[in-house]
Amino acid sequence: MPPGVVVLPLYQGQVLLIRHFRHETRTWHIEIPRGFGTKGFSSEENARRELKEEIGATISRLVSLGQVYPDGGALSEYNDFFYADVESYGEVEADEAIVELLPTPASEFERMIRDNEIKDGFTITAYGLAKARGLL
Repeated sequence: MPPGVVVLPLYQGQVLLIRHFRHETRTWHIEIPRGFGTKGFSSEENARRELKEEIGATISRLVSLGQVYPDGGALSEYNDFFYADVESYGEVEADEAIVELLPTPASEFERMIRDNEIKDGFTITAYGLAKARGLL
């Protein structure tokens, strides 16, 4: 099975967050786009496809942030994390329970993490990886 992809998209200094309903928790989450990898495609191709599908985005630059095991104690699968500079974006993919796109200034994004408004571990991990590389 190919790795999943997680993408931290930035458009003109704003993080493109989504409001997504997660059935596992039965609640709405504020997070960044992510998805399963498709067999036969590279992680870079899957990351571009995921952004196109979920927020209608085109990318000018895609930077690998590395691989992360979400739960090395229970799972052997990993996810490939990316940072993306976005040229343009469109509508959210309502079919996947995404109801809103939230362009958020990076400083507000950090505040939301600090104040526990963002609880998604993938989003928080991507933030840390991008911040450590000087991308935010």
